[in-house]
Amino acid sequence: MVLFLKPRRERPLHIGRLWMVPVLVTLLIGMGLAFTPHDPFGPVAYIGFVVAAGLGGLTGWWRAKTVSMRYDADAAQVMARTSNFAVLVLVGLMALRSAVRLWLQNADLGLNIGAVTDAFLIFAIGLVVGQRVEMWIRARALKRGGAGASMLAPGRAS
Repeated sequence: MVLFLKPRRERPLHIGRLWMVPVLVTLLIGMGLAFTPHDPFGPVAYIGFVVAAGLGGLTGWWRAKTVSMRYDADAAQVMARTSNFAVLVLVGLMALRSAVRLWLQNADLGLNIGAVTDAFLIFAIGLVVGQRVEMWIRARALKRGGAGASMLAPGRAS
């Protein structure tokens, strides 16, 4: 609970390093998916994976929009502050994944539980990639805008 009550600190955003987390997450999840034994997936599962990646990307884009960013001319650095709401969304997604897994294990719906849980992991890849791409686009625009440039998250005042 303290995590949500404490104001998020503004931190420097290293634009040149934004690619690292998506690559690392994609590699780790990809290796986990590749080396986990499972039944063969059908075309419906692969369509579900594409949909999960797309929804993850959209969620990541939206989550990046909740990040306040500004250009600090003195430090020649883009500064960013995540919102408490963005953290709450991530916690909610993790809880939803666990709840769906429990529900599918107890329900006889004829769904491939492995495909559904893999879709959640692919959703996570899309979320991280979508967020970092949007943050990179906004940060580059701020750097080009120079002194006084600011991109506040919706509903936030300076």
